[in-house]
Formats: sequence, structure tokens, C-alpha cells
Amino acid sequence: MIIDTRHGNVVEWMRFTNESELFDVAAIPLTRCPTAIVVILSASLVFLLLLVPTNRSQGMEANMRRDLRVQIAALDAATQITLMIVPLGLQFRFRVDATGLPRIACVYRIDEESGKKEVISILSDGIFEGRSDDPIYRDSRVGIVFKRSSDVIGELYFFELDVGGGIPGILDHQQVRIRADTLARIRALPGHVNAKLIASNNHVCK
Repeated sequence: MIIDTRHGNVVEWMRFTNESELFDVAAIPLTRCPTAIVVILSASLVFLLLLVPTNRSQGMEANMRRDLRVQIAALDAATQITLMIVPLGLQFRFRVDATGLPRIACVYRIDEESGKKEVISILSDGIFEGRSDDPIYRDSRVGIVFKRSSDVIGELYFFELDVGGGIPGILDHQQVRIRADTLARIRALPGHVNAKLIASNNHVCK
């Protein structure tokens, strides 16, 4: 008895009665080979095990996207937005963090509902999750602070350094990225919404 490992058959080799040569035989399948079935099942199990982490990773990314959208949508409760923009081309000998940005940037205040909606719409279109291995940057160039009365309900800071795949930033201590064209739209906001300049810090601000 011989096991056909390719097809999983147990076969019996039979000689034809009127033939004398050894190769004049026929193979007749008798039953399925459990070993072959085990091999097939094992291959399927390996495939499933490889598939589970991928599905889990995709699920986590989908949850992160939902969480980020929820965070952005929650900023709609703000009654005031402070927009801080360092003019393009300016370089400093020191890194600019969130506390130092208001002292060196053009600082605007947006009070109108239409302006707030515009800011949130721009962010919703162009902000996405950062990568877990993104370095933490501390050289802010654009900042947005959302307040409800006197309470801060959200802060974003972007670093204007395209590291490939977007410009890194921080949203409430969470690493995010933003598209370069989205950051350009944020920089152009003072010319499109009713943004009141409250501090120029000796810059020529729009």
C-alpha cells in the first residue's frame, strides 16, 4: 500500500492480468489520507494566525481614527479660538514649545461661530493619527487653543517639518500628523475669517 501525499489518497497498485511489464499497473484510490488533511488544516491554521494580527492592527487603526474624529468634533463646544502663527522663514536659536509660542508668534482670536466652524472643518479634512515611532518634536510653529469660557478644551501644535507622510504635531498630548496643504490653509485663516490680531510680537502679521 502506498500513500499519495500530494492528493491525500491511499492507493493499491494492481497488475493487469494480460500484461507482464512492471510499469503496466493502475492506481486505485481507496480512502483519504488523514496526514494530508492534517497538513491542509495546519496550513489553514497558520494562515488564520497570520491574519489575526493584521485584522487586530486594522481594527486598532480604525478605532484611533474614530477617536480622533470624536476629539475634533468635541472642539465644536469652544466659544473662543486662539490661533498662533510664526511667520514663514523665521528661525530661532532656541526651540519653541507651547508656552513660548504666544510670546513669539502672531496671535489671533477667533470669536465668531463661522470662524470656529471653518477651523474645525479644516482640521477634520487634513489631520490624522501619528505613528507610534514618531519622534517628539518641540519646535512649534503653529498653535491652536480652543477655549470654552476660560477653560481650555483642546490644544494643537504643529512643527512644520515634513518628515514624509505628513507634518507631525500634538493634539492634547497625542501624536498626530497633518497634511502640508492643510497646514497652509490654517496659516491662511486670518485672511479668510474674522480673526482679531491681539499680539504681533514685533512681526508683520496679516
